[in-house]
Amino acid sequence: MNRPLNPTDAALWDIERDPTLRTTIVAVLHLTRPVNSARLLNDLEATTRAIPKLRQRVVDGPAGIGTPHWAVIPDFAIADYVTFIKSAHVPSDEQIIEISQELASAEIDRTGALWSCTYLGGSRGRSVLFLRVHHSLTDGVGGIELLDAMLDTERKSPPRDLGELPLPQSDTSAHPLAIAGVTQKC
Repeated sequence: MNRPLNPTDAALWDIERDPTLRTTIVAVLHLTRPVNSARLLNDLEATTRAIPKLRQRVVDGPAGIGTPHWAVIPDFAIADYVTFIKSAHVPSDEQIIEISQELASAEIDRTGALWSCTYLGGSRGRSVLFLRVHHSLTDGVGGIELLDAMLDTERKSPPRDLGELPLPQSDTSAHPLAIAGVTQKC
């Protein structure tokens, strides 16, 4: 579980220390009707169990030495990564563009999982799902595959059985160099 970032992802992670070089990806899904919030949470929870990287954060090496690595977030809660925005009206194109821009330009919390989901909709009519990910988590093609894994395309399918999907575990969240005894000199 504590695998280092590959060189490209490590560069994307590091470059973002300059906020003008953010590598955020925002996918916008237009849905024909509102979603059931409990079902959406269930589907997202199932996806984070099937794709452990969605329940991980990036940990830098001690004293900035070594390649950052992925580590499981021990107190991960799906509700921390999903926002529901209720609207009295069907979302307008202007609202969708405004939210997309805000999500794309906002900093991703580098201490948590590198994704979030925002739902915009009312009690009827179209709704919108925004998925925001850091580029070190996935690329464009991988993002499409991620969306496919997250969302059930069948309207009448039963919720996913979370009991069949184990929670990702990690022995430690320490960086491999720290485990090996490399520490910062004072």
